Amino acid sequence: MTAKNKYKSPAFEAIHSAASGLFSVGAIPQETMRHFDESCLGSVAALQPIEIKALREQLNVSQPRVRSLSEYQRVYRAKMGDWR
Repeated sequence: MTAKNKYKSPAFEAIHSAASGLFSVGAIPQETMRHFDESCLGSVAALQPIEIKALREQLNVSQPRVRSLSEYQRVYRAKMGDWR
């Protein structure tokens, strides 16, 4: 499942693209890339608990892997933990 990123503007898309290139060659750390993600990417629509559970099951992601899914969805891990 590949999601297309939605950027705040074309300028933010260019900035994020440059940062992604730097990240892919190891010039910037993951923490810095996350800051670029937060700054450049648009907001993500809120999902209902049943939708999160269905997505987790569809992707075959176990409960211990919720952190990865929560980062992908940009929601708090504790909130996702409530949606077992």
